Amino acid sequence: MFKQLPIRFIYLLLIGIGLGLILGFKSYIPFAYWNEEYSWARYALPNIINYSVWPFFVPIIYFVLGTFPFKESSTYKLIIILSSLVIAFTHEAITNVIFFGLLDLADWYPFTDEVWMQIKGNFLSAMITRLAEYWIIYGLLAAYDFYKKYQIKAIELAQLETKLTNARLNALKMQLQPHFLFNTLNTISSLMEINVKSAQKTISKLGDLLRTILTSEPKQMITIMEELDYIKSYLDIEQTRFHDRLQVDYQVDEKAKSAMVPTMILQPLVENAVKHGFSKISGEGVIIIAAKILDEAMLEIFVRDDGRGSALNSEKLRQKGIGLRNVEERLNQLYNGDYQFTITTSINSGFEVKIRLPLKYYHEKDTHTGY
Repeated sequence: MFKQLPIRFIYLLLIGIGLGLILGFKSYIPFAYWNEEYSWARYALPNIINYSVWPFFVPIIYFVLGTFPFKESSTYKLIIILSSLVIAFTHEAITNVIFFGLLDLADWYPFTDEVWMQIKGNFLSAMITRLAEYWIIYGLLAAYDFYKKYQIKAIELAQLETKLTNARLNALKMQLQPHFLFNTLNTISSLMEINVKSAQKTISKLGDLLRTILTSEPKQMITIMEELDYIKSYLDIEQTRFHDRLQVDYQVDEKAKSAMVPTMILQPLVENAVKHGFSKISGEGVIIIAAKILDEAMLEIFVRDDGRGSALNSEKLRQKGIGLRNVEERLNQLYNGDYQFTITTSINSGFEVKIRLPLKYYHEKDTHTGY
């Protein structure tokens, strides 16, 4: 418990003793000025004991804060309030025992029935002071906890931005890799002799694809339709290159069109479908890209091909496939485990990757970078 504190315990203890000395001296100054015959210890000692005992309760308060965060639920509020009363009561009881016990041992102020009545008479007002001190400490710890969570979120956001940048660079790298460009340029060259319009169309699609990668705003989330605009440019080129042996079936529900998905989340999946599924067969092939709403709460998207499939199980495919692993890592960071990522495949039965995400629609305020 002590290791989790925002400040080392020894420093808390020194701060407590320092506050006790300062406030004790402050209380003693008026009586010293008026030449009252009261010892300095009578005013300094209670403060020193009070603020020296608090560091031992700080870990408990921090534990309560972490275990029962202050939420709107009345149960949480009741727990926090009860803990403040218990800690304030216990603190005041301990400080009285130490203070009057020391006075009695030193024969400065014998513990008598009159002293006991004095303790009981002052206990309620002292309790109010202890409660005020408790909430000051609780507020400071809550502020630190909020700051720490803010820092964690900022780091996570920075990591997401880095992953998004990497995803964009990887996409650019994959699309600009020599074999892709050479194959596309060879296709254009062949078409120029037999079908100039198709060649011009392919050049236009290649330009659109590169423009999308290089000039699009780097947002974390975009709509399904924005994602598919990029995918379609890529697949149009591949369809031309494979002389229309490749068929693409887009199955997007009307309600799903404005649903939000992580940017370029489908690109590695479609790339795998072409590279490992369709390009390995000699006949025609079909890639299905689908999106639909489940129970008005979840978005389901999947990429499926009817290629050769794989004999590896889901876990090995995740480890072996860099694209699959990167997709799942991004999903985990964005949704903190609140998603489903499943792979279904077998030999000669195609390959399917299905993703289920919490449903979120487009809003103007969500358009900023790092959404």
